[in-house]
Amino acid sequence: MTEIDLSGVAPLRRAETRRRVQVIREYLGILKPTAADRDAAAQKLGLGTQQFMNLVRAWRLHGSAAAISKAGANAGAPRSTRRRGLPPATRAAAEAALRALPPNATHKEAIAAVHAMCGRRNTRPPSNSMISYLRLAIRRREPTAGGEPGVVIGRAIAALPIVVREGVVLPEIAVAASCSDGRVIAAMIVDKGAGPPEAFKAAASAWSAVLSEPVTIGADDEALAALFKNPTIVSRFSASRLLAKALGRGIDGIRLSYGPLSSTDPKRALRATADEPLEKHDAIVTLEAAVTAHNSPRMSVAPALNASAQQS
Repeated sequence: MTEIDLSGVAPLRRAETRRRVQVIREYLGILKPTAADRDAAAQKLGLGTQQFMNLVRAWRLHGSAAAISKAGANAGAPRSTRRRGLPPATRAAAEAALRALPPNATHKEAIAAVHAMCGRRNTRPPSNSMISYLRLAIRRREPTAGGEPGVVIGRAIAALPIVVREGVVLPEIAVAASCSDGRVIAAMIVDKGAGPPEAFKAAASAWSAVLSEPVTIGADDEALAALFKNPTIVSRFSASRLLAKALGRGIDGIRLSYGPLSSTDPKRALRATADEPLEKHDAIVTLEAAVTAHNSPRMSVAPALNASAQQS
C-alpha cells in the first residue's frame, strides 16, 4: 500500500487519519459499492454514512490526508468560546505602552503602563493575559524592543501526550531559550524526576562555547552550571517565569505550562474524540519540528539542538 503523506496533519490526529485513509482506500477499491458497503465503512470509523461520504469526496477532490483529518474530529469535545479581536484603539494604546517599557519591566508594570495609556486615550484596556500576549508578539516581531538579555534553562510541561508504561502522560521538557527574542536553543523530553539528559548536556557544551550572553539556570538543571562562565542559579519557579516571558504560550503549536503546579493531566490535550497520544519517538520528532518552525523567523546566534539527537 502506498505510504500515507501526513503533512499538515496535527500530531494527535495522525493515528485516526491513517485509519480514515485506509478505510477510504478500501472502499474506493470496491468496483460497485453498495449501500451496505458504505454503511460498513462508516461504522469502521465510528461515523455516520453521510459523514463518511463527505470524507470520500474530500479525498477524491484533494487526495490529501490533511483534508480529511479534521472532519468530525471534535465530536464530543467541548466547544471553544469564540474570541473577538481587540478594538484598534485599544490595541494601538496597549502596544504603544508596551514599546515604551524598559526590557526588564515586570508583568505587573506592563499591566499598569497599558492601563495608564488606555486611560489617557479613553479606551478600555485589554485583559491581563492579552497584555502578556501583545508583549510577547512585539518581542517576536521587534527583538530589540523587548526581552531581557541572556539565556534561560528551565522546565515546562508540554501538551503533547505520550504513551509510557504507566499509561498516558504529559511530558516534562528541558528548554534553553533566548530571553531577548524567544528563540529556542534546545528542547528535550525529560524523564520524570531526572536531571538534564546527556544529549541536552552535550548540546549545552556545544553552544556554551559561542555564547557571550549571561545564562540563568533553574535548579533542576544545576548540573549544567560548570559549562558556563558565572551562571546564575535560580529556583525552578524563577526559571519557569523567565521561560514563560520568553516563549509565551509555547513552541509553535505545542502548548506549554510553566511552574511547579502545572497540570500533568493528559485530558487537557486529548480533548477531541479523534485525538490519540503519541509514542515517545513520534513526540520527539514532533518537538523537533516545532522548534524548527518556532525558530524560523528568529535570528540564530547559537547552534540549535536537533531535539531527537541521542534520545531514546
